[in-house]
Amino acid sequence: MQSWRWYYNRLMSMTPAEIGWRVRNALRDRLDRVLLARYQRRVAERAAALVGCNWSDAVYQPSEHLTSRAGDAIPSEWVERLVREADAIVAHRIRLFGTEPTDVGDPIRWNYEHHKQAPTPTDFIGQVDYRDYAQVGDCKWVWELSRHHHLVVLGRAYALTGDKRYAAEVVSQIKSWIDASPYGTGMNWRSPLELGIRLINWAWAIDLIKNADVLDGETSGAIAAVAETHIWEVARKYSKHSSANNHLIGEAAGVYIGAAFFSHAPHAAEYRAEAKRLLIVEMDEQVDTDGIHKELALGYHLFVLQFFLLAWHAGHRSGDPFPRAYSNKLLKVADFLDTWLSAGAEGVHFGDADDGYVLDLGGLRGDAAGWVAATRALLAKDGSDTSLEHEQCYWLTGLCSQDKNNEPSEAKRDTLASIHFEEAGLSLLQTRIGREGKPFAVTFDSGPLGYKSIAAHGHADALSFTVRYNGAAFLVDPGTYDYFTYDQWRNYFRSTQAHNTAEIDGRDQSEMLGKFLWGDRAKAKMVDWRITDNASMVIAEHDGYRRLTDPVTHRRQLELNHRTGELVVSDTFECNGSHNVVLRFHCAPDCEIEPIAQDDRTLHFVRPEGTLRLSLPDQADIAVSCGKTDPIAGWFSPAYHQKRPASVVSADFKIYGTQTVRTLVQIWEP
Repeated sequence: MQSWRWYYNRLMSMTPAEIGWRVRNALRDRLDRVLLARYQRRVAERAAALVGCNWSDAVYQPSEHLTSRAGDAIPSEWVERLVREADAIVAHRIRLFGTEPTDVGDPIRWNYEHHKQAPTPTDFIGQVDYRDYAQVGDCKWVWELSRHHHLVVLGRAYALTGDKRYAAEVVSQIKSWIDASPYGTGMNWRSPLELGIRLINWAWAIDLIKNADVLDGETSGAIAAVAETHIWEVARKYSKHSSANNHLIGEAAGVYIGAAFFSHAPHAAEYRAEAKRLLIVEMDEQVDTDGIHKELALGYHLFVLQFFLLAWHAGHRSGDPFPRAYSNKLLKVADFLDTWLSAGAEGVHFGDADDGYVLDLGGLRGDAAGWVAATRALLAKDGSDTSLEHEQCYWLTGLCSQDKNNEPSEAKRDTLASIHFEEAGLSLLQTRIGREGKPFAVTFDSGPLGYKSIAAHGHADALSFTVRYNGAAFLVDPGTYDYFTYDQWRNYFRSTQAHNTAEIDGRDQSEMLGKFLWGDRAKAKMVDWRITDNASMVIAEHDGYRRLTDPVTHRRQLELNHRTGELVVSDTFECNGSHNVVLRFHCAPDCEIEPIAQDDRTLHFVRPEGTLRLSLPDQADIAVSCGKTDPIAGWFSPAYHQKRPASVVSADFKIYGTQTVRTLVQIWEP
């Protein structure tokens, strides 16, 4: 149960229209409780009416373009890896959040939190508070299993091997889930987004195994009826107002794909049309002109790319194409991701990341390169890179690199150019240095905290930066780690002290009011951006500390020398009085820190890929922390619910009135 203060703050973040919408939703939920038995009877009646239903004539058949079998055009390592994963799933050992496979029980415990190892409520959904850890555990651990990503792994394994064990297991698990999850009860009906993702995975999994002759008439009727109910339930509960973020995109994609595959559903055409309209509107509303998702959280950027692309795929395959403007912006979504990760992916996230994804079409979970390549392979019309060496490309196009003899995507980029994304306030300063042209890249964040009134997935990271060299991370964004289980860790990972920026008087730049709710927030703005032959420079400032009794404006300038890779960081603090300032520099976990000399303010960050030299302001007291818990300091989260000790360097000093300090970052090659 949330505190009264949280409810007050959440209410203050809403418009009158949103308050009215939420009141109507609450009244609808009360009526649903009264009508629950009737709704459940309707599902049973539809199941009986749909006995023997098949999907051979579905409007959308996700895998109809696939003709290859293992040993044809498919690399053997893909098949071997897929079979290993599928065999584990048949044994009910399923990978959740990239962890080691979890034994989820036999029969599978669907109403269960497998991290906390505790059952979850099976009450009417209106009585289940998914935010209450004491009641449900971490809701994401409950939902992850019931998204049914792993059923698509089984479907793909059947498609490539013809082994009916995998197809039979798909049917068995869906039937088990239906038996354990009556409509309107338990966590698995609680969130429309979860229903949307499950619809997409059901459509793909069933389509991949529909010719295996493992579906009896009664089971097919039950699946069809419950799928119809998913579509109806999501369509009447679309997220709106401050909640209309990535959830609305996922809900609409789920309904669009679900209604195209389960096209026997009553009013399926109308549901598809409305879902398509929402996707087109939200592509325009939630994605800026540079192709960046406005929640400004890189993990969710990849998440919505998948939703938008899979919906496009469904429209393209079913004769219901999306407008060219939608396709063009979708390519920009992929292009931004490719550009941002061009010098290496580790440690450059911004904002929240919960490792959410839509479909497992091979490769590593969170494999941005595969989804970028798939987007280009499907949409690019101008001869740009459409390399097909990723598994996602095969499942979405029916082709792979052995068919096309494409060069690997790593070979496509000869130079790294600096670029600024104005609306998002994100800058990428890049160059190649030395004879070998090793890439040196700096990311810089001077954008908004997040999207709409609650900025749910934002972090207090204004003017923070990261550094990558030679494909390795040196200075990093520490990530997210947790949403619901550990409040103190949730707050730490999104705080100012967890980012490579300045903390003043021990305060956050922006005010946390809840796990996904912000109050007063820093407003950052670009002051200058320029590129010359010799250097790239960005200047920005934020007003997050203007709320102090003696207001402070923090301005930061980064200047990258293109030839040497030398980065000069100049921090100016405009104020009248005295303040305590801490500059922090968070290292990748694999970095070793070596001081140059006793009492020196120059440190070496050492990795096999190279050495970074950090020269800190003369007036600062220097401290290094790693893996501390009281207070929390020195951690890196590579994935949801995973954290590793990682060193953080703190430069602590006092200012008296307006002052500028400089930090020098260099590649050190003695």
